[in-house]
Amino acid sequence: MTKSPELLDVYTIFADPRVVSALLVVIIGSMIIPMVKAYIQDKKARKNLVRMMYEDVIDRNDRLDKSISSISGIVNKTISDSNFIPIIIDAKGEDYLDLKAEKWMIPNNLTQPVLKFYNLTKGLEDFAKFIDGDKFSKLESSRRVAILKGMEERMKRANKAGQVLSSLIEADWPEVRRK
Repeated sequence: MTKSPELLDVYTIFADPRVVSALLVVIIGSMIIPMVKAYIQDKKARKNLVRMMYEDVIDRNDRLDKSISSISGIVNKTISDSNFIPIIIDAKGEDYLDLKAEKWMIPNNLTQPVLKFYNLTKGLEDFAKFIDGDKFSKLESSRRVAILKGMEERMKRANKAGQVLSSLIEADWPEVRRK
C-alpha cells in the first residue's frame, strides 16, 4: 500500500521535535497569556484601590485632626453651659469606596485595619446624626457631656487607626504615597 503524497502521516509529523515544540508553545502560551494578563490587571486594580484608600484615609485623618480640637472645645462649652446644644458639621466624609464590593481586593494584611478605621468613622457619622437630632437636646447636661466625650474618644481612636493604616499602606505600597 502506497501513501499518497498529499496526505502526511500524523506519526511522522509528531516525530519531528520542532513540531512538538511549536505545538507545546502554542498550547502553553494560549493558557498562560490570559493568566498573566489577568494577573497584571488584578495587580493594577489592587494598586488603584490601595491608592484611593490611602488618599481617603489621609483626607479623613486630616479632618479628624481638626475636629478633635473642635470637639474638645464643644465638650468644655457643654460642661460650662448646661443649656448649650452643639451642632456637629462635616462628620461624614466622601464615600469613594464600597468596602463590601471591594473587600476581596484589599490586601490581606490591610483587611482588619481597613475595617477598623472605616467602622470607627462610620460610628462618628452615627454620633453626629444623634447629636443633631431632637433626642439629644432633650437629654440632661451630664448625659450630653458623656455622649460628646464618647464622640471625642471615638475620634481619637479613629485618628489612631487611620495613622496605623496609612503607615501600613506606605510600608507595603510606597508607590501610592503623596508626592
